[in-house]
Amino acid sequence: MPGPHDLFARYTFGPPERAEAELRAVLPAQVVSAVDWSSLRLDPGSVVDPELRETESDLLFTARLRTGRSLLLYVLLEHQSTVDRWMALRMLRYVVRQVERWRQEHPERSLLPASSRW
Repeated sequence: MPGPHDLFARYTFGPPERAEAELRAVLPAQVVSAVDWSSLRLDPGSVVDPELRETESDLLFTARLRTGRSLLLYVLLEHQSTVDRWMALRMLRYVVRQVERWRQEHPERSLLPASSRW
């Protein structure tokens, strides 16, 4: 069962129009101007380890760039009261899981969604 932090994060950032406002505020201007915000959609699912779902929430959004190319926007919200020296490794693991999930869902694609070439 999801914890209060997860429920709060999904309620607050889950609707694409709310997520768009937050993403526009934190992403670099170059990225913001390249995204077709009308195409922003929330994908279901989570790759956060089950034992950490009380303290972490993740959301995966898909969108298109103005060029038409696919884009993944992964948001991880962390609620932690102590330092985790291995946080970077844990975040890397989550990103890899998201990319692996996307790859399984799109076996016909030979390239990942948009890279850093905006």
